[in-house]
Amino acid sequence: MAAGGQAEFIYVGGPQSGQRATLMTAVVTVGRGKEADVQLTEEHVSRKHFQLVLTHDGWVFENLSPLKSRVNGKKYKAGKKIILDTGDVIGVGSETELLFISSGDDPEAALIAFRQSGARKGKPRAATSKPAEPKAPVADQETDAPEQIESAGKSESPEAEEVELTDEELAAEAQKAKLKKYAGIFGVYIGILAVVVVILMSISRPNRNTRTDGRPALLNNQKIDDYINAPLSKDRNAVEARNSLEKAILALDQTNRIDHMYRAVYWFKAARAYGRVLNSEEEKQYSEAANRLTRRVQNMYRNAYAYERDHQYVKADRIFRQLLEMLPSMERRGGNTELRQNIIDHVAFITRRAAESRKR
Repeated sequence: MAAGGQAEFIYVGGPQSGQRATLMTAVVTVGRGKEADVQLTEEHVSRKHFQLVLTHDGWVFENLSPLKSRVNGKKYKAGKKIILDTGDVIGVGSETELLFISSGDDPEAALIAFRQSGARKGKPRAATSKPAEPKAPVADQETDAPEQIESAGKSESPEAEEVELTDEELAAEAQKAKLKKYAGIFGVYIGILAVVVVILMSISRPNRNTRTDGRPALLNNQKIDDYINAPLSKDRNAVEARNSLEKAILALDQTNRIDHMYRAVYWFKAARAYGRVLNSEEEKQYSEAANRLTRRVQNMYRNAYAYERDHQYVKADRIFRQLLEMLPSMERRGGNTELRQNIIDHVAFITRRAAESRKR
């Protein structure tokens, strides 16, 4: 983006390093949740970690997470507000770092200045190629009592919790993240072991309540929701992001058909994956389409399962196959295969039962 354009982030650390995100609205939330305007993929980040608000004094940063955030190596607790300048680096989680570029400044020059400064996570650094000047405090326009908002370059509030991260603190954070990861893996291992024990016990000890017809499992509504709303993974591409959004809007005009409802949801997700930050109206359209699609798929899936349970295999097979035809690309592009594989298993089960009936 050339100088004079919109404000943006450049990811300079963490799993998304090298990507960029343009700040499209005057209020931008950043975090791991689907509702965030700028999404982060690191797991040790809150769903809404921090937000930026454009004021007459510039972009104001506010931490929203109890996990705190770092600006130029200093930690800020929830509710703390500061004014950002081009070149300020926001750190969240254990690895993610975002270089802030204000509107009107050259992002490439700021990135070069960042690299030349030898900046690294948790260490103080030169803010930009032109030093940031502390700005005068401004009032929080959402409350009656004035609140001091300081510049990221200089602290003036004695109550602000600003502590430079030392190498020991960074190592401790990384160690805590690693231990949490290992604890999760150990928990999964114990869970799998418990399931295996239960299965072996059920095999060795006959149970009258155990199913013997071999029917595949019934997925719950959350599994279907997770499948449909699973984010896509794409390389940042402004042209593809714009094209994907146009296709999503076009498909919305025909969402009376369920396959067009799927296409609208898919292209909205693709636009996001290519780096598009949806505005409030686009976010509302995407959310409504995704909710309609999810409810429709859930109803079709449960109806098919009920027909299968009642041995009405022709009706069950027809609905299951409609679902497979309707979601042709989810499995290839989305990476989440559980729902599709489960439907395939049901179709295979019905086919076997039909063949057994013909032999009798």
